[in-house]
Amino acid sequence: VMWPLCRCLCVCVLLAVYCGYTCAQAVCPPRCLCFRTTVRCMFLSLDRVPEIPPDTTILDLRFNKIKDIAPGTFKNLHSLNTLLLNNNQLTRLHNGVFNGLSELRYLYLYKNKIREVESKVFHGLSKLEQLYLHFNKIEKLHPSTFADLATLERLFLHNNKLRHLSSGTFKGLDSLKRIRLDSNALVCDCEMMWLAHLLRDKQDSTQAAATCQFPTNMEGKPLVNISDNDFHCSKPRLTEEPRDVEVSFGGTVFFTCKAEGDPQPKIVWMRDSNEINMDDPRYSVSEDGTLRIAPMSDADIGVYECMAKSPTGEVKSRSAKMIYNKRNSKPHFFRTPHDVSADIGETVRLDCAASGLPTPDILWTRDDLPVQNGGKFQITDPGTLTITGIEREDAGAYKCSAANFVGRISTVAQVRVNVAPQIVTSPENLTVRSGYKAEMRCEADGSPQPVITWFKDGKTVVPGVRLSISSEGTLLIIEHVKESDSGLYTCLAQNQVGSAESSGEI
Repeated sequence: VMWPLCRCLCVCVLLAVYCGYTCAQAVCPPRCLCFRTTVRCMFLSLDRVPEIPPDTTILDLRFNKIKDIAPGTFKNLHSLNTLLLNNNQLTRLHNGVFNGLSELRYLYLYKNKIREVESKVFHGLSKLEQLYLHFNKIEKLHPSTFADLATLERLFLHNNKLRHLSSGTFKGLDSLKRIRLDSNALVCDCEMMWLAHLLRDKQDSTQAAATCQFPTNMEGKPLVNISDNDFHCSKPRLTEEPRDVEVSFGGTVFFTCKAEGDPQPKIVWMRDSNEINMDDPRYSVSEDGTLRIAPMSDADIGVYECMAKSPTGEVKSRSAKMIYNKRNSKPHFFRTPHDVSADIGETVRLDCAASGLPTPDILWTRDDLPVQNGGKFQITDPGTLTITGIEREDAGAYKCSAANFVGRISTVAQVRVNVAPQIVTSPENLTVRSGYKAEMRCEADGSPQPVITWFKDGKTVVPGVRLSISSEGTLLIIEHVKESDSGLYTCLAQNQVGSAESSGEI
């Protein structure tokens, strides 16, 4: 009696263990195909990543409709070595989206709609060997995007919308054997000279494809073949140097330093000949190089200098002292807005800041009417005006005024909104007797003002004895018309934003 009972108990225990084991395993996602540790979920119109078994080593999510992946989605897939996400509808890669993929070696992200790649999205992928980001819409990359990919051997970035790459973007990619940057809109100016140097230095170990699109005289040229002289770079030159500043303790201090050069130099600040530690939250440097100290303390008293650095050289400014003084002073601009042109829908930023004692109030006006803080117009400390989603009617003269009881100063910046040409007066069809005069008019609106070119039957019209075009291009006149003048006349209006055309027949 005991033996059958023992056998029965053993069977029950084994069944319980087996059931517990199988229940603990994640099942194959619905409609997907799973074989051992490979999960394939292709052509399923998925709009999100399904729950995946944690022991998966290959995950194939190609040809779906996934638009976004939340950070941490793959955090339990510690064995995954291949992730295929190409041919989806991703538009952005968030920091943390690949967290947990410590074994990942192959990552396929091509043929999506990716515009933005956050700076730490590939953090933790220490074993990644191949990264495919081609055929997307990436316009820029943060310099630290690939900083953690020491084992990366292949990086494909072709067929995107990259124009510039910041110095150091590929720093630390010591294992790289192949990189593709072709079929982008690379502007081969001095900001890209560092990349030409890098590709030349790595020629023996790295196969690279990178061709220039701009400027036109370099179009189609491999970046690796362009010499330093071709870039026509210029060394840094200081256009404004710091001056002695009188301060009151606990207040805000500004030192101005502006520089020109190609590429644009980086501004570094020093106090008493030592580089300032910018990790101190009291210190900040604006885009134009202005140093801001707030609140200032006894430790900040000293002699300040700025240095403008670029790959072409460096230059140091004169010394400026920080002097303690309680006297009132009239406003003085240390940051002024510049004229700007923008496309419709873009964001425009106008910087304005002034020092003085007491601290001046900043007021913005447009065409002499106050700019109200709110909605698309945002005014932030100390006086920066930001216009979001700019429209044509937002164009105008923007004045920044700074005032305290000692005095008042102002400065003006022109904001121009680029608008593609529109034909407002189209050429009309004309029937003209031989020997008479024919006139065709074409007028276009746009910003900047469009340039008008005339064509006859697809060929450029060249003024001659009988044919003339007004200086603005709006009027085409043919004297003593002949039968050979018959044809289709097209006016083409162009500016840097776009073009428009209209036709009439004589």
